[in-house]
Amino acid sequence: MAKLQSFFSALLFFLLPVMVQAQTLGSPDKLKVLLYKTPADSSRVKLLLELCSYYLARPEDFKPDLDSALYYSQQAMALSEALNDEKWIEESSWMIGYCHFKRREVVQGREAFMQVLQKYRDNGDKASEGKALMTMAYHMFWSNSTYDEIISYFEQARALFGQVGDTIQATDALRKIAEIHKLQGKLDESEEEALEAIGQYKAIGFRNLHYTYNLLAEISTIKGNLNNALYYGLEMIQSMEETCDSIAAHTFYYRLAMIYRELGQTEKSVEFFKKSYSRRVGENYAVACAIAKGLLKLGRSQEAMSFVQNILTTEPPVKIYDKSLLAYALGDCYYAFQQYDQAERSYLEMVEQESLLKYQNSYTSIVNFIMGQFYVKTHHYKKAEPYLKKALFSPKGTSTIHQLEETNLLLFKVDSAAGNYLSAIRHMQQFKILHDSIFNETKSRQIEELQIQYETKNKERDIKLLQNTGSLQESRLRQANLVKNLTFCGGVLLLIILGLVYNRFRLKQRSSRQLELQQIEINQTNNTLQTLLDDKERLLREIHHRVKNNLQIVMSLLNSQSVFLDNDTALAAIRDSQHRIQSISLIHQKLYQSKDIALIDMPTYIRELTDYLQDSFDTGKTIRLDLQIESVKLDVTHAVPVGLILNEAISNTIKYAFPNKKAGAVAISMCHTDDNHCTLKVADNGIGLPLDFDVDQCNSLGMSLMKGLSKQLQGNFELTNEKGLTVTVTFENQRVVKSDFLTDGVPWTA
Repeated sequence: MAKLQSFFSALLFFLLPVMVQAQTLGSPDKLKVLLYKTPADSSRVKLLLELCSYYLARPEDFKPDLDSALYYSQQAMALSEALNDEKWIEESSWMIGYCHFKRREVVQGREAFMQVLQKYRDNGDKASEGKALMTMAYHMFWSNSTYDEIISYFEQARALFGQVGDTIQATDALRKIAEIHKLQGKLDESEEEALEAIGQYKAIGFRNLHYTYNLLAEISTIKGNLNNALYYGLEMIQSMEETCDSIAAHTFYYRLAMIYRELGQTEKSVEFFKKSYSRRVGENYAVACAIAKGLLKLGRSQEAMSFVQNILTTEPPVKIYDKSLLAYALGDCYYAFQQYDQAERSYLEMVEQESLLKYQNSYTSIVNFIMGQFYVKTHHYKKAEPYLKKALFSPKGTSTIHQLEETNLLLFKVDSAAGNYLSAIRHMQQFKILHDSIFNETKSRQIEELQIQYETKNKERDIKLLQNTGSLQESRLRQANLVKNLTFCGGVLLLIILGLVYNRFRLKQRSSRQLELQQIEINQTNNTLQTLLDDKERLLREIHHRVKNNLQIVMSLLNSQSVFLDNDTALAAIRDSQHRIQSISLIHQKLYQSKDIALIDMPTYIRELTDYLQDSFDTGKTIRLDLQIESVKLDVTHAVPVGLILNEAISNTIKYAFPNKKAGAVAISMCHTDDNHCTLKVADNGIGLPLDFDVDQCNSLGMSLMKGLSKQLQGNFELTNEKGLTVTVTFENQRVVKSDFLTDGVPWTA
């Protein structure tokens, strides 16, 4: 059984990356859907290799699965070569090689790995070459025909790691060589190499020794040196716990449990088998079988049967090896309940499933031994003989000394029942030799000493833990006393602070009462002032309203007067006066209508003013006014001059810029510039001014008004006579509110 565990624990370490990847992959159907949706790039190569890994990780190495794995790895290689991607070419080569090894095609697998190896050799990359050799050795099919080749790869890798100074990797290679020698049955050579590896690890301070101690414990178990096996097993657990490297804890607990079982310490073995089962990775039927066997030996038959039945219900086995193990455990349970027919059927199922395995190992020897043992116990000696002889003559290193001892004892009973007394005596003699080699007084004492040492270490650790706990409690007690003293001092200080706070509170309360009285007085004053302000605002609104009404009366009077005039010049003067009065009237109208009686919203004001002028001059659609006005607010002292300037500029444009009712456009803009300045611009695309026109010599009323009003604004007045006439007034205003433009149609460029 120890040999069986060694074989599968070795494979576990080598195949773990693929197993983990297979667990994380989705279903192959989902991967295939993704594959056809993915473009032909490195992402598709990755998906192809994931599909390959999926089929490689399927149980039992069925040919269709291995064929699919090889197909996808070859597709990945073809795409990688088309992309000329060295990284994925290398990954694809690894997978192709691994597929061939799984298919037992050693030559093709070696060729695939050698392609990558040759690149490293050509580049002189010894470290990568060593790692590649290790990888190839891990994945090559392990059998008697390939062991020597695998060892040569590990030896080459070890030499390369030695040349680059990587002692840890070199020692890892030595440990792997020891594992192969163990599988070849070269136990002494394997033990020497493992001990050498331990020495090299210790020399460089490498602390993860539990993997090598596991190998040494297994070798000692196979050789029957159970005292050494127990020593290495305990060192293995101690190393694992000290380094907190529990990734393979299930394997190490299983190893120690097997040693205790060989020693006959069933309680201990079951304890560690359960520890192994609780830390298992995926299904672990070998451990489950061992737990059931231990429970049966302890007389807990019903518990063992329930345990096995629960596994069959909740985790039915899929792999051939696992089916054989569960049949083995079930046969033991039926035998314990004396249901011999059902036990025989289970044992025969165990044999049948084992025969389907593609290669023989230590488990084959165990199966033959169990079958022969059952027939001897049920007195079917003739049926037992062929199974026991197969177990006795199994290849060297596949049976433990303890199993060989038991096999000789059973053959003694078989030969005795058949009357072959000479053969029976030989088997009994061999049994005694093996028994004495395993259990003698010295070894028993050494085993007890090792057990005592282990328990002593555990007790010392518990005592140290208790001492640490006591020190911690003492520290906590001191801390509690310190906290109590600090609390008392804090309480006294708190009382003093509270007294001071209360005193300040009384002073503050007195001050607060005084402030409240003052606040009441202030509030009353504020209310009075607010009332006065409201009255003032209403009065101002009324004033603006009356001013506006008065201006409207003046306009009406002017309009009435114009009826009796037949002088065109006088009529024009009256009309101009009406326009000016209307521009001022609009301002007063806006003031009494708005919430803010101090500021005029210029976009609205200019809109209404231009509408009025268009109606007044009856421009219709002949002259278009385009507005680009920012949201600017002006006080009345700025708004009145601006309104009059706009009135003069627009009126002059309408009257003179477009003779003979020619179509045209007038662009009116008002914007905020830097340093709180506003710019008012009225531009037309009319005939403009005469070339000899002199602004300074012009004494017309309109021009004089615009210049005078610009001066009143403390602004700059400018005329530009180019592609029409542009009137620009720039003035300072501290109350400008800048926002988005208010536009009227598509902006026009003069």
